[in-house]
Order: sequence, then structure tokens, then C-alpha cells
Amino acid sequence: EFYELPRTWIDTAGSVQEYGLRKNSCYGVFLRDRARAQLWGCEVSYCSESGVFLRDEGSISIYGGKVRCCRYAFTSGEGLGKELVCDSCSLENNSHLWYDDDRPSHVHVL
Repeated sequence: EFYELPRTWIDTAGSVQEYGLRKNSCYGVFLRDRARAQLWGCEVSYCSESGVFLRDEGSISIYGGKVRCCRYAFTSGEGLGKELVCDSCSLENNSHLWYDDDRPSHVHVL
């Protein structure tokens, strides 16, 4: 008799989920593969997980913006992301600055 094991996967924040259990998470900006974004004067706020999530070769530049009231301001996933630039940014009332010790290849906070 064929028996299918319960499906298990790792979500973007690294927590293990079992098939059939639902978890909702909110990310302000999620960049993967070779995606690039420039944010000018934007506010990313009230995200249940990370304000900014980078993985693979993703890059983001934030100029004069805010990342606030998020569980984590930044998360680097698989591949760590290529670059994070924060120029004149405000990082207010986030529970943690980073999800863990992983960082993009280049981090510039000006």
C-alpha cells in the first residue's frame, strides 16, 4: 500500500509548516531572483513579518523612506540578496532590525 507522507515546507521566514495548516504573513517588499527596486520617500509599516525581504540576487535602495512597526525591518533569505541601500531612512519601532545573522552581499546605511 502506498502511503503519502504529510507535506512539509519551509516558509520565507524559516518556520516549518505542516500541510493543511494555514499561516498568513505580510511582507512590505519581497524581492527575489534578480529583482531590483528603488523606493523614494515611501513608508513600509505594520508588517507581521519583515518590512523588506531580500533573497537570491534581489537588490533594494530606499531613499528618505521609513520602515516602521514591523516584526523585523529586514530579512535575507536563501541566496541572501545582493544589495541593501538605506539613505536617510528612518527605522522606527520595529521589534528587531534583522531576522537573523544573514545579510545581503552589500549593505549601505547612510
